[in-house]
Amino acid sequence: MNPVSLRPLLESLIVVEELRPRTQANFRGRTGLTERRSSEILSSLDALGLVSLEKERISLTSKGSQTVAAMREQHWRKIDDALCSESAEYRAVRNALSARKGSGLAISEMKSIVGLNQVVCETCLEWGLRLGRFQKNLYTTGRDSRYYALTGDVVSIEEFERGLRSSYLALNVSSGFRRSRYVGIARLREVVCEALRLGREEFDERLGEVCLTKLGAIELAGGPLTSTVRTTPTAEQSLTVNMDLEVPIPKLLTTVKEGFKMRGRVYQTLAMLN
Repeated sequence: MNPVSLRPLLESLIVVEELRPRTQANFRGRTGLTERRSSEILSSLDALGLVSLEKERISLTSKGSQTVAAMREQHWRKIDDALCSESAEYRAVRNALSARKGSGLAISEMKSIVGLNQVVCETCLEWGLRLGRFQKNLYTTGRDSRYYALTGDVVSIEEFERGLRSSYLALNVSSGFRRSRYVGIARLREVVCEALRLGREEFDERLGEVCLTKLGAIELAGGPLTSTVRTTPTAEQSLTVNMDLEVPIPKLLTTVKEGFKMRGRVYQTLAMLN
């Protein structure tokens, strides 16, 4: 597997679809890539079954056409499934993360499980993160960074409440002689999402449901402007396409989640009262 990031792969696939005639020379001229980099990307697309290479000519396969269509419609899960079916390395990483229970996996653990080197593991993680199939606990960094696969299953409100309470109690540690009632929502979100393999948007939806249906069970509060509870330490990144462009090129959308928004207000901390 060539360790090529997702964006240049998808960007190049769109170029191939638009290219006339479809030759490697025209591809290099359109993208401005060196011959070596061009060959690396096209070989990766060929290995994934998205294009077919024959000497200097490039053909777009049916799977390549389907992937471009999914990209235009922003159906990232379809692209994830296509990559999983064609890439043994990506499939191994996805399976390892999906099978993991409890906390996520660090790259060092993943390497020993799937038998891949670090660069390939990092590339596969980047694919899954950009496609919304994996998440990283944003409060883990460096060698201790933990990754997990989202289940895609609907988490019941009862299961969410149990996970929320368990994570709240784990974070609500004593400070001096007394226990603080409030915990930062940004950190709580990361812990609950990792435990339940839950997307961050679904966490916010479920938390809103609990707050509205279980009145008095949760108390929301703000936080000082300089508080460390206001934001997650790392911005989320996801893939999107600007359809207003003549050639819609995948871009990375970066967002920073700040607390929890409900009914027009942003809350930074919460306390579970019963």
